[in-house]
Amino acid sequence: MQYSYHGLADISPDRKHLAIGLGIGCVLETFEISSEIKCTGLKYFIKPEMPITSSNGELNYDNTIWGFGDIEISDNYIYTTYDGKKENKMHNNIAVFDLTGEPVSITCLGNNDIHRLYADEQKGNLYAAIENESGEIRIIRIKIDDILPKK
Repeated sequence: MQYSYHGLADISPDRKHLAIGLGIGCVLETFEISSEIKCTGLKYFIKPEMPITSSNGELNYDNTIWGFGDIEISDNYIYTTYDGKKENKMHNNIAVFDLTGEPVSITCLGNNDIHRLYADEQKGNLYAAIENESGEIRIIRIKIDDILPKK
């Protein structure tokens, strides 16, 4: 996986699904991988409020709506860190999507900025590297069943 504020991607462990998310504007694109690559979804969750390039060509993030910060795809779900605010730049939510990019749930972790996610669905855990208000970074474990809708 390659990380940047503009785009990030991950492939499922079974190598059958690909998800690409944008950090600016919050676009999620999903693909099914077999003998060919087939787009299964392209969804905007937040469009940028204004262009991110200023008149002199430099990047300007002042009025940008921030979207995804990290993405982790399993064989069943897409887990993302999510902001959704302007000028916040704190990904304090975990948004879960199905493999076609349909939203399943969103969970807020308060004032903790989530840097990375790792899903271990076999054990039912999602791990998150978070930074709290004091700048302390730690890894937490979240039960996947606790952030998915109850059936």
